Amino acid sequence: MDSQANAPVLLVGFRRPETTAKVIEALRVAQVKKLYIAIDAPRLHLPDEVRKVGEVRDVIKSLTSDLEVVWAKREKNLGCFDGVSKSVSWFFEHESEGIILEDDCVPSSTYLRYSTELLERFRRDDRIASIGGSAFIPSPMATSYWFSNYADVWGWATWRRAWNLFDPTMQSWPAWRDAGGLQKMRGSTPGFVRYWTKIFNHTYDTLQTTNSWDYVWMFDCWRHGLLSVMPAKSLIKNIGFGNDATHTFLLDEVNPYVAAEAHDVPFPLRHNEEIAVNLKAERLYTRNRYSVDAMAQIAAYAERLGPIGKYAVRAAQSVRQGKNFETNHR
Repeated sequence: MDSQANAPVLLVGFRRPETTAKVIEALRVAQVKKLYIAIDAPRLHLPDEVRKVGEVRDVIKSLTSDLEVVWAKREKNLGCFDGVSKSVSWFFEHESEGIILEDDCVPSSTYLRYSTELLERFRRDDRIASIGGSAFIPSPMATSYWFSNYADVWGWATWRRAWNLFDPTMQSWPAWRDAGGLQKMRGSTPGFVRYWTKIFNHTYDTLQTTNSWDYVWMFDCWRHGLLSVMPAKSLIKNIGFGNDATHTFLLDEVNPYVAAEAHDVPFPLRHNEEIAVNLKAERLYTRNRYSVDAMAQIAAYAERLGPIGKYAVRAAQSVRQGKNFETNHR
């Protein structure tokens, strides 16, 4: 990759022409050089969907006529799981590293440069799985980024070497779970273990119907002991809340980190002295992104008490449901 050019970008979309246009416009400001496009095909028995997907394709063509663009062929609807994961695999058939955005993730003007520099910095570091674009924690921070167990995908970048670890079957989950994989992770707590055991069990049991490709990716990163880079401030603004979304139907106004503005990052980047999970930031991220808070921790301990702990479990669940900003634990 030319060190003077921003990394190639994969844009994955479906039926939202308005949000797609905003992402493309932001990419132009951020000086995108090479753009891969993967728009899922519509379900032909849904006329409105056919129209919207056509509008998405037209919008992209009108806004990228002067750019280098590579289109994925989509003749049938793949759905969210295959539509995204197979698009990423297709992208890495052509590129060794790059940036992935969905059609509701609007990048800041410096996001591409930030991701490109860190892709180059950690290119040969097998400890790092991805470069995240969303923060979900308060700032400021002494460095430009921090290291996390979480592989967030609201704007992210990675390498072919890491994506090759993606296993859509999750076949390693039962054995890794039973061997205490979650308990052994740095920063693990009973609430963390309880939450992610439930999430991964459900994902594993519903692989034929789930949309949650990102949970499978998260698990693959964890089972290989990989970390991800997270920005000190969000560099992505998610504008995808609404009826056309797959997961983000509701916006919880209580959580200020969900629809945070996309910030520009100052250069040169301020780097970390060591590669290790920032436990303070990780706790805040776990609470703000997944609502695993003090009540959830109490619930995890209470489960060990049998009937005595049921009330605490119900209380913790109600708190989590009140704070979580996406449906279906997303």
